[in-house]
Amino acid sequence: MAKAFVIWGGYGGHNLGDEAILWALSRQLRRYDPDARQIVLIPGGVSDATRNQYSAWGIDVHSGPRPFVFGLLFRAHLVVGGGQMVDDTTPGWP
Repeated sequence: MAKAFVIWGGYGGHNLGDEAILWALSRQLRRYDPDARQIVLIPGGVSDATRNQYSAWGIDVHSGPRPFVFGLLFRAHLVVGGGQMVDDTTPGWP
């Protein structure tokens, strides 16, 4: 099984700066390991347009329940960066 990177940050909110950070992180991870799966954690979900854009970048979106998130984190490398990650609207996530 290929390596996986889970990217956690304030993505999916249509903030150009945050999206640029995600794109740049994704490109660097792709250079480091071209075959690794890339997954971005977004607690509130994303629009179909955003999901399609991330897919075009080679990034899967996950916004599901915490047990699945914990399973992902157990088997993957966590990359933290970008965007507003922790505030009073996302308590305890992931």
